[in-house]
Amino acid sequence: MKIHGQCELPAPPATVWHFLATPDQASQCVPGLTAWETITPNTHFRLWLRLPFAPTAQPPLPITLMWGEQHPTTSLHLLLTTQFGTDPIQVTTQLTLHPLATSQTQLHFLMVITTDNRFIKQILRHHSPRLIDQFFTAMQQRLQP
Repeated sequence: MKIHGQCELPAPPATVWHFLATPDQASQCVPGLTAWETITPNTHFRLWLRLPFAPTAQPPLPITLMWGEQHPTTSLHLLLTTQFGTDPIQVTTQLTLHPLATSQTQLHFLMVITTDNRFIKQILRHHSPRLIDQFFTAMQQRLQP
Protein backbone atom coordinates (compact mmCIF):
# COMPACT_ATOMS: atom_id res chain seq x y z
CA MET A 1 0.00 0.00 0.00
CA LYS A 2 1.38 3.41 -0.97
CA ILE A 3 0.62 6.78 0.57
CA HIS A 4 2.12 9.89 -0.93
CA GLY A 5 1.68 13.61 -0.65
CA GLN A 6 3.33 16.92 -0.01
CA CYS A 7 3.17 19.87 2.31
CA GLU A 8 4.60 23.36 2.39
CA LEU A 9 6.72 24.30 5.38
CA PRO A 10 7.55 27.88 6.46
CA ALA A 11 11.33 27.47 6.50
CA PRO A 12 14.23 26.90 4.08
CA PRO A 13 15.31 23.29 3.36
CA ALA A 14 18.34 23.49 5.70
CA THR A 15 16.08 24.44 8.62
CA VAL A 16 13.54 21.73 7.76
CA TRP A 17 16.36 19.18 7.50
CA HIS A 18 17.76 20.23 10.88
CA PHE A 19 14.27 19.91 12.40
CA LEU A 20 13.78 16.40 10.97
CA ALA A 21 17.31 15.37 12.02
CA THR A 22 16.83 16.53 15.62
CA PRO A 23 14.83 13.86 17.46
CA ASP A 24 13.89 16.21 20.32
CA GLN A 25 12.15 18.49 17.80
CA ALA A 26 10.66 15.98 15.35
CA SER A 27 9.34 13.74 18.14
CA GLN A 28 7.12 16.57 19.41
CA CYS A 29 5.10 16.30 16.18
CA VAL A 30 4.40 12.55 16.27
CA PRO A 31 0.74 11.92 17.19
CA GLY A 32 0.32 9.39 19.99
CA LEU A 33 4.03 9.23 20.85
CA THR A 34 4.40 8.19 24.49
CA ALA A 35 8.19 7.68 24.59
CA TRP A 36 11.27 7.27 22.42
CA GLU A 37 14.88 6.27 22.85
CA THR A 38 18.03 6.44 20.79
CA ILE A 39 19.56 3.07 19.93
CA THR A 40 22.32 4.44 17.68
CA PRO A 41 22.71 8.26 17.56
CA ASN A 42 21.30 9.87 14.41
CA THR A 43 20.36 6.57 12.73
CA HIS A 44 18.39 4.13 14.90
CA PHE A 45 15.54 4.82 17.33
CA ARG A 46 12.74 3.05 19.17
CA LEU A 47 9.37 4.77 19.50
CA TRP A 48 6.27 3.84 21.49
CA LEU A 49 2.97 5.00 20.01
CA ARG A 50 -0.53 4.90 21.41
CA LEU A 51 -2.63 4.29 18.32
CA PRO A 52 -5.99 6.09 18.00
CA PHE A 53 -7.78 2.89 16.95
CA ALA A 54 -6.34 0.67 19.72
CA PRO A 55 -8.19 -0.01 22.98
CA THR A 56 -7.05 2.36 25.74
CA ALA A 57 -5.94 -0.60 27.89
CA GLN A 58 -3.55 -1.77 25.15
CA PRO A 59 0.08 -0.81 25.78
CA PRO A 60 1.79 1.55 23.32
CA LEU A 61 3.06 -0.07 20.14
CA PRO A 62 6.87 -0.32 19.92
CA ILE A 63 8.25 0.79 16.55
CA THR A 64 11.85 0.65 15.36
CA LEU A 65 12.90 3.60 13.17
CA MET A 66 16.09 3.44 11.13
CA TRP A 67 17.52 6.16 8.93
CA GLY A 68 18.69 4.91 5.57
CA GLU A 69 20.20 6.85 2.71
CA GLN A 70 20.36 10.56 3.44
CA HIS A 71 21.36 13.62 1.48
CA PRO A 72 21.37 16.51 3.95
CA THR A 73 18.94 19.31 3.06
CA THR A 74 17.44 17.35 0.13
CA SER A 75 16.28 13.80 0.97
CA LEU A 76 15.99 11.14 3.64
CA HIS A 77 14.98 7.48 3.49
CA LEU A 78 13.42 5.93 6.63
CA LEU A 79 12.49 2.37 7.57
CA LEU A 80 9.94 1.67 10.31
CA THR A 81 9.22 -1.84 11.56
CA THR A 82 6.77 -3.19 14.11
CA GLN A 83 4.36 -6.05 14.76
CA PHE A 84 0.63 -6.24 15.47
CA GLY A 85 0.43 -9.52 17.34
CA THR A 86 2.37 -11.90 15.12
CA ASP A 87 1.94 -9.85 11.93
CA PRO A 88 5.04 -7.89 10.88
CA ILE A 89 4.62 -4.43 9.37
CA GLN A 90 7.28 -2.53 7.47
CA VAL A 91 7.02 1.07 6.30
CA THR A 92 9.61 2.57 3.97
CA THR A 93 9.42 6.33 3.65
CA GLN A 94 11.17 8.72 1.29
CA LEU A 95 11.17 12.41 2.23
CA THR A 96 12.34 14.91 -0.38
CA LEU A 97 12.79 18.65 0.26
CA HIS A 98 12.39 21.25 -2.49
CA PRO A 99 13.02 24.99 -1.95
CA LEU A 100 10.04 27.15 -2.95
CA ALA A 101 11.29 30.53 -1.79
CA THR A 102 13.96 31.84 0.55
CA SER A 103 11.99 30.79 3.58
CA GLN A 104 9.69 28.08 2.27
CA THR A 105 10.13 24.37 1.50
CA GLN A 106 7.91 21.85 -0.18
CA LEU A 107 8.27 18.41 1.38
CA HIS A 108 7.24 15.42 -0.75
CA PHE A 109 6.74 12.06 0.94
CA LEU A 110 6.16 8.52 -0.26
CA MET A 111 5.33 5.77 2.22
CA VAL A 112 5.13 2.11 1.24
CA ILE A 113 3.41 0.01 3.90
CA THR A 114 3.97 -3.74 3.71
CA THR A 115 1.97 -6.32 5.67
CA ASP A 116 0.21 -9.52 4.68
CA ASN A 117 -2.70 -8.89 7.05
CA ARG A 118 -5.62 -7.38 5.10
CA PHE A 119 -7.38 -6.17 8.24
CA ILE A 120 -4.30 -4.24 9.35
CA LYS A 121 -3.96 -2.77 5.83
CA GLN A 122 -7.57 -1.55 6.02
CA ILE A 123 -7.02 0.04 9.44
CA LEU A 124 -3.80 1.74 8.28
CA ARG A 125 -5.42 2.91 5.03
CA HIS A 126 -8.19 4.53 7.08
CA HIS A 127 -6.10 6.12 9.86
CA SER A 128 -2.74 6.95 8.24
CA PRO A 129 -3.81 10.08 6.30
CA ARG A 130 -5.10 11.78 9.46
CA LEU A 131 -1.97 10.87 11.45
CA ILE A 132 0.30 12.12 8.65
CA ASP A 133 -1.68 15.36 8.48
CA GLN A 134 -1.38 15.82 12.25
CA PHE A 135 2.41 15.33 12.04
CA PHE A 136 2.88 17.90 9.25
CA THR A 137 0.47 20.40 10.81
CA ALA A 138 2.44 20.25 14.07
CA MET A 139 5.68 20.60 12.12
CA GLN A 140 4.36 23.66 10.25
CA GLN A 141 3.41 25.29 13.56
CA ARG A 142 6.80 24.59 15.14
CA LEU A 143 8.68 25.95 12.13
CA GLN A 144 6.77 29.26 12.14
CA PRO A 145 9.19 32.18 12.50
